[in-house]
Amino acid sequence: MSANPKVVRGTASEFNLVIDGRSTPGAATLDVINPATGRLLRTCARADEAQLNAAVAASKAAFPAWAATPIEKRREALMKIAAALAERSAEFARLLTQEQGKPLAHATGEIAGSVGLINAFAAMDLPIKVLRDNESERIMQLHAPLGVVAAITPWNFPMLLLMMKVAPALLAGNTDGMDAATVWGADTKRASDVAQRVASGTVWVNKHLDLPPDVPFGGAKQSGLGAELRQEGLEEFTQSRIINIAK
Repeated sequence: MSANPKVVRGTASEFNLVIDGRSTPGAATLDVINPATGRLLRTCARADEAQLNAAVAASKAAFPAWAATPIEKRREALMKIAAALAERSAEFARLLTQEQGKPLAHATGEIAGSVGLINAFAAMDLPIKVLRDNESERIMQLHAPLGVVAAITPWNFPMLLLMMKVAPALLAGNTDGMDAATVWGADTKRASDVAQRVASGTVWVNKHLDLPPDVPFGGAKQSGLGAELRQEGLEEFTQSRIINIAK
Protein backbone atom coordinates (compact mmCIF):
# COMPACT_ATOMS: atom_id res chain seq x y z
CA MET A 1 0.00 0.00 0.00
CA SER A 2 1.15 3.51 -0.67
CA ALA A 3 2.91 5.19 2.23
CA ASN A 4 1.13 8.40 1.22
CA PRO A 5 -2.35 7.32 0.16
CA LYS A 6 -4.02 9.62 -2.30
CA VAL A 7 -7.45 10.85 -1.29
CA VAL A 8 -9.65 12.13 -4.10
CA ARG A 9 -13.24 13.09 -3.41
CA GLY A 10 -15.72 11.86 -5.97
CA THR A 11 -13.26 9.64 -7.90
CA ALA A 12 -14.64 6.24 -8.89
CA SER A 13 -13.13 3.18 -7.22
CA GLU A 14 -12.76 -0.38 -8.47
CA PHE A 15 -14.15 -1.56 -5.13
CA ASN A 16 -16.93 -0.40 -2.83
CA LEU A 17 -17.46 -0.47 0.90
CA VAL A 18 -20.01 -2.86 2.40
CA ILE A 19 -22.22 -1.02 4.89
CA ASP A 20 -25.35 -2.64 6.29
CA GLY A 21 -25.03 -5.42 3.72
CA ARG A 22 -25.08 -3.02 0.78
CA SER A 23 -22.33 -2.14 -1.67
CA THR A 24 -21.58 1.55 -1.08
CA PRO A 25 -19.13 3.83 -2.95
CA GLY A 26 -16.56 5.38 -0.65
CA ALA A 27 -16.53 9.07 0.13
CA ALA A 28 -12.91 9.08 -1.09
CA THR A 29 -10.39 6.72 -2.66
CA LEU A 30 -7.13 5.13 -1.64
CA ASP A 31 -4.40 4.32 -4.17
CA VAL A 32 -2.74 0.94 -3.56
CA ILE A 33 0.77 0.90 -5.02
CA ASN A 34 2.62 -2.28 -6.00
CA PRO A 35 5.97 -1.82 -4.19
CA ALA A 36 7.78 -4.00 -6.74
CA THR A 37 6.86 -1.76 -9.68
CA GLY A 38 5.92 1.53 -8.05
CA ARG A 39 2.78 1.51 -10.17
CA LEU A 40 -0.88 1.71 -9.24
CA LEU A 41 -2.27 -1.72 -8.42
CA ARG A 42 -5.85 -0.87 -7.46
CA THR A 43 -7.97 2.07 -6.40
CA CYS A 44 -9.97 1.27 -3.29
CA ALA A 45 -12.89 2.96 -1.59
CA ARG A 46 -12.15 4.96 1.54
CA ALA A 47 -14.78 5.84 4.14
CA ASP A 48 -15.27 9.18 5.81
CA GLU A 49 -16.50 9.73 9.38
CA ALA A 50 -20.16 9.65 8.35
CA GLN A 51 -19.72 6.27 6.66
CA LEU A 52 -17.80 4.96 9.66
CA ASN A 53 -20.68 5.99 11.90
CA ALA A 54 -23.15 4.34 9.52
CA ALA A 55 -21.17 1.09 9.65
CA VAL A 56 -21.10 1.16 13.45
CA ALA A 57 -24.85 1.84 13.56
CA ALA A 58 -25.48 -1.11 11.22
CA SER A 59 -23.32 -3.36 13.39
CA LYS A 60 -25.21 -2.27 16.49
CA ALA A 61 -28.51 -3.07 14.78
CA ALA A 62 -27.24 -6.52 13.77
CA PHE A 63 -25.78 -7.32 17.18
CA PRO A 64 -28.90 -8.59 19.06
CA ALA A 65 -29.76 -11.19 16.42
CA TRP A 66 -26.15 -12.35 15.99
CA ALA A 67 -25.60 -12.56 19.76
CA ALA A 68 -28.77 -14.66 20.07
CA THR A 69 -27.61 -17.03 17.32
CA PRO A 70 -26.50 -20.35 18.88
CA ILE A 71 -22.72 -20.72 18.98
CA GLU A 72 -23.02 -23.84 16.82
CA LYS A 73 -24.45 -21.70 14.00
CA ARG A 74 -21.78 -19.04 14.49
CA ARG A 75 -19.18 -21.82 14.36
CA GLU A 76 -20.61 -23.07 11.06
CA ALA A 77 -20.42 -19.55 9.61
CA LEU A 78 -16.75 -19.25 10.55
CA MET A 79 -15.95 -22.62 9.00
CA LYS A 80 -17.63 -21.52 5.76
CA ILE A 81 -15.44 -18.40 5.74
CA ALA A 82 -12.33 -20.55 6.27
CA ALA A 83 -13.35 -22.89 3.45
CA ALA A 84 -14.01 -20.01 1.06
CA LEU A 85 -10.63 -18.43 1.89
CA ALA A 86 -8.85 -21.76 1.44
CA GLU A 87 -10.50 -22.29 -1.94
CA ARG A 88 -9.14 -18.96 -3.20
CA SER A 89 -5.88 -19.05 -1.24
CA ALA A 90 -3.61 -18.72 -4.29
CA GLU A 91 -5.54 -15.66 -5.47
CA PHE A 92 -5.39 -14.00 -2.05
CA ALA A 93 -1.69 -14.81 -1.66
CA ARG A 94 -0.78 -13.24 -5.00
CA LEU A 95 -2.86 -10.16 -4.22
CA LEU A 96 -1.19 -9.87 -0.81
CA THR A 97 2.25 -9.95 -2.43
CA GLN A 98 1.26 -7.38 -5.03
CA GLU A 99 -0.15 -4.88 -2.56
CA GLN A 100 2.32 -5.44 0.27
CA GLY A 101 5.55 -6.71 -1.26
CA LYS A 102 6.30 -9.81 0.80
CA PRO A 103 7.61 -12.90 -1.05
CA LEU A 104 4.87 -15.07 -2.50
CA ALA A 105 5.88 -18.03 -0.32
CA HIS A 106 5.41 -15.87 2.78
CA ALA A 107 2.06 -14.59 1.53
CA THR A 108 0.93 -18.16 0.84
CA GLY A 109 1.92 -19.11 4.37
CA GLU A 110 0.02 -16.16 5.80
CA ILE A 111 -3.18 -17.13 4.00
CA ALA A 112 -2.80 -20.74 5.12
CA GLY A 113 -2.21 -19.52 8.67
CA SER A 114 -5.33 -17.34 8.47
CA VAL A 115 -7.42 -20.34 7.44
CA GLY A 116 -5.90 -22.35 10.28
CA LEU A 117 -6.66 -19.60 12.81
CA ILE A 118 -10.30 -19.36 11.78
CA ASN A 119 -10.74 -23.12 12.06
CA ALA A 120 -8.89 -23.21 15.40
CA PHE A 121 -11.20 -20.60 16.91
CA ALA A 122 -14.25 -22.26 15.35
CA ALA A 123 -13.37 -25.42 17.29
CA MET A 124 -13.44 -23.57 20.62
CA ASP A 125 -16.41 -23.15 22.94
CA LEU A 126 -17.65 -20.85 25.71
CA PRO A 127 -18.95 -23.31 28.30
CA ILE A 128 -20.70 -22.30 31.49
CA LYS A 129 -18.27 -22.57 34.39
CA VAL A 130 -19.56 -23.70 37.77
CA LEU A 131 -17.64 -21.65 40.35
CA ARG A 132 -19.40 -23.07 43.40
CA ASP A 133 -22.02 -25.74 43.95
CA ASN A 134 -22.95 -26.72 47.48
CA GLU A 135 -26.04 -27.29 49.62
CA SER A 136 -26.87 -23.60 49.84
CA GLU A 137 -25.96 -22.15 46.45
CA ARG A 138 -24.83 -22.68 42.88
CA ILE A 139 -22.73 -19.96 41.27
CA MET A 140 -22.08 -20.05 37.52
CA GLN A 141 -19.98 -17.90 35.22
CA LEU A 142 -21.17 -17.19 31.69
CA HIS A 143 -19.51 -15.27 28.87
CA ALA A 144 -21.66 -12.70 27.05
CA PRO A 145 -20.57 -10.86 23.86
CA LEU A 146 -19.41 -7.26 24.17
CA GLY A 147 -21.19 -5.70 21.18
CA VAL A 148 -19.55 -3.95 18.23
CA VAL A 149 -15.84 -4.70 17.84
CA ALA A 150 -13.46 -2.52 15.80
CA ALA A 151 -10.64 -4.73 14.51
CA ILE A 152 -7.47 -2.89 13.45
CA THR A 153 -4.83 -4.83 11.54
CA PRO A 154 -1.23 -3.67 10.87
CA TRP A 155 0.47 -3.70 7.51
CA ASN A 156 2.97 -6.50 8.07
CA PHE A 157 0.56 -9.42 8.49
CA PRO A 158 -2.79 -7.90 7.53
CA MET A 159 -4.74 -11.12 6.96
CA LEU A 160 -3.29 -13.20 9.78
CA LEU A 161 -3.61 -10.54 12.47
CA LEU A 162 -7.07 -9.55 11.27
CA MET A 163 -8.34 -13.12 11.56
CA MET A 164 -6.78 -13.29 15.01
CA LYS A 165 -9.35 -10.64 16.03
CA VAL A 166 -12.33 -11.16 13.74
CA ALA A 167 -12.69 -14.94 14.18
CA PRO A 168 -12.95 -14.99 18.01
CA ALA A 169 -15.02 -11.80 18.06
CA LEU A 170 -17.62 -13.30 15.73
CA LEU A 171 -17.65 -16.69 17.44
CA ALA A 172 -18.24 -14.96 20.78
CA GLY A 173 -21.32 -13.24 19.32
CA ASN A 174 -19.94 -9.77 18.62
CA THR A 175 -20.35 -7.80 15.43
CA ASP A 176 -17.23 -6.37 13.83
CA GLY A 177 -16.49 -2.94 13.26
CA MET A 178 0.00 -5.62 20.44
CA ASP A 179 3.06 -5.66 20.24
CA ALA A 180 5.60 -8.40 20.98
CA ALA A 181 9.40 -8.64 21.34
CA THR A 182 12.20 -11.01 20.40
CA VAL A 183 15.48 -11.71 22.20
CA TRP A 184 18.35 -13.36 20.34
CA GLY A 185 21.48 -14.83 21.89
CA ALA A 186 23.88 -17.76 21.81
CA ASP A 187 23.45 -18.21 25.57
CA THR A 188 19.84 -19.41 25.88
CA LYS A 189 19.71 -19.03 29.67
CA ARG A 190 20.96 -15.45 29.53
CA ALA A 191 18.52 -14.66 26.71
CA SER A 192 15.70 -16.16 28.78
CA ASP A 193 16.68 -14.00 31.77
CA VAL A 194 16.59 -10.91 29.55
CA ALA A 195 13.24 -11.95 28.09
CA GLN A 196 11.68 -12.15 31.54
CA ARG A 197 12.62 -8.50 32.14
CA VAL A 198 11.18 -7.23 28.85
CA ALA A 199 7.90 -5.33 29.36
CA SER A 200 6.00 -7.09 26.61
CA GLY A 201 3.03 -9.41 26.59
CA THR A 202 4.85 -11.94 24.39
CA VAL A 203 8.62 -12.43 24.12
CA TRP A 204 10.22 -14.94 21.75
CA VAL A 205 13.73 -16.24 22.42
CA ASN A 206 15.82 -17.15 19.37
CA LYS A 207 12.69 -17.25 17.21
CA HIS A 208 10.15 -14.77 15.91
CA LEU A 209 6.43 -14.73 15.06
CA ASP A 210 5.81 -18.25 16.32
CA LEU A 211 2.03 -18.07 16.86
CA PRO A 212 0.56 -21.51 17.60
CA PRO A 213 -3.21 -21.16 18.12
CA ASP A 214 -3.09 -23.09 21.41
CA VAL A 215 -0.71 -20.58 23.05
CA PRO A 216 -2.02 -17.13 24.11
CA PHE A 217 -0.50 -14.02 22.56
CA GLY A 218 -0.94 -10.65 24.24
CA GLY A 219 0.27 -7.12 24.62
CA ALA A 220 1.33 -4.98 27.54
CA LYS A 221 1.10 -1.35 28.60
CA GLN A 222 0.35 0.88 25.58
CA SER A 223 0.14 -2.05 23.16
CA GLY A 224 -3.03 -3.28 24.79
CA LEU A 225 -4.31 -5.46 27.58
CA GLY A 226 -5.71 -8.94 27.19
CA ALA A 227 -4.63 -11.90 25.13
CA GLU A 228 -5.14 -13.33 21.68
CA LEU A 229 -5.18 -16.95 20.52
CA ARG A 230 -6.20 -19.95 22.58
CA GLN A 231 -9.24 -19.85 24.90
CA GLU A 232 -8.07 -16.54 26.39
CA GLY A 233 -8.25 -14.94 22.96
CA LEU A 234 -11.88 -16.01 22.61
CA GLU A 235 -12.92 -14.93 26.10
CA GLU A 236 -11.31 -11.53 25.52
CA PHE A 237 -14.29 -10.66 23.31
CA THR A 238 -16.84 -11.46 26.02
CA GLN A 239 -17.95 -10.00 29.32
CA SER A 240 -18.29 -12.26 32.33
CA ARG A 241 -21.78 -12.77 33.80
CA ILE A 242 -22.35 -14.42 37.17
CA ILE A 243 -25.53 -16.36 37.98
CA ASN A 244 -25.83 -16.80 41.76
CA ILE A 245 -28.66 -19.16 42.74
CA ALA A 246 -29.85 -19.80 46.27
CA LYS A 247 -30.94 -23.37 47.02
